[in-house]
Amino acid sequence: MAKLIVLVDDDETNNFICKKMLSIFDPTIETREFMDPTAALQFLNESNSEKISLLLLDLNMPKLNGWQFLEKMIDNQVASNIVILSSSIDPNDVQKAKNESKVKDFWTKPLTLDMLGKYFAD
Repeated sequence: MAKLIVLVDDDETNNFICKKMLSIFDPTIETREFMDPTAALQFLNESNSEKISLLLLDLNMPKLNGWQFLEKMIDNQVASNIVILSSSIDPNDVQKAKNESKVKDFWTKPLTLDMLGKYFAD
């Protein structure tokens, strides 16, 4: 079964980079891109989230930031492997991510092949 990666980020350029890196890393990876976090939540609530190999979540988004998105996922009991992919260098964000059991890692943009290799090697 192909891996499904969900991108939740309002930055078109970052989503383009992520899709490019993912296709280089593994051409069979399927991606779903959401620039609107509320649409991503709806997708997650309506689909089998256990089919999602990875959800890459940005923190700084309008309407709903990454932390609020994460809270709603937890409230709705949506299971997923979440990695925060952010341009934030705030140590508080990194620590908060480490303290959240649903968050597997905190990566600083841009996504790299090395990050993907380490994640999928585990």
